[in-house]
Amino acid sequence: MTYDCIKIPSLNFSSREGCPIKALVVHCIGLPLIDVITGLTQSIQNGGLGVSSHYFIPQISGRNFATEIGTHYNLMYPDKIPVIQFVHEKDKAWHAGQSWWQELNTLPGCENTLNPCSIGIEFHAPGYDDTTIPHTFAPYTQDQMATGAALINDIINRHQIPLHNIVGHSDIAPIRPDGTFKTDPGPLFPWDWLRKQL
Repeated sequence: MTYDCIKIPSLNFSSREGCPIKALVVHCIGLPLIDVITGLTQSIQNGGLGVSSHYFIPQISGRNFATEIGTHYNLMYPDKIPVIQFVHEKDKAWHAGQSWWQELNTLPGCENTLNPCSIGIEFHAPGYDDTTIPHTFAPYTQDQMATGAALINDIINRHQIPLHNIVGHSDIAPIRPDGTFKTDPGPLFPWDWLRKQL
């Protein structure tokens, strides 16, 4: 499957310092679209969240994405869900926080975080919120997942990432620093469907 890749550079990244890419971490974010863009590209001082991901998969077409954020892009597939790239794969996005997974924490720089050895993808799930009780989960769309699966296939082929290292954020960091449970990408994320596409 083909897709447009729209590049919106984030300030929130650093060097991998030679650490190999061995994992892919799936996240979701429920903020309004413009808040996602600001949050994942700007520093805290500039109104952002001070975090990032390599990629973001919205739920709207490339044409509608451009209209909503007020920018023009030369798109080959304006009616398809695009991929938004915030951080180049050669760099470390700040997406995993304190995290652990199997043998990956033995890699240099990964003792307490998987950021140096992983690629992070955020899926947009508007309204998703697992910080309150009860949690609010939101569905993913079929077109969004098709683009996400195509991107993930491209990434795992580029970096030879084994399927057991394609994980959710809640797999590698189930508990937040405040003691609450992290759930993203949440119970509505179609893992079984995705694994059949890979």
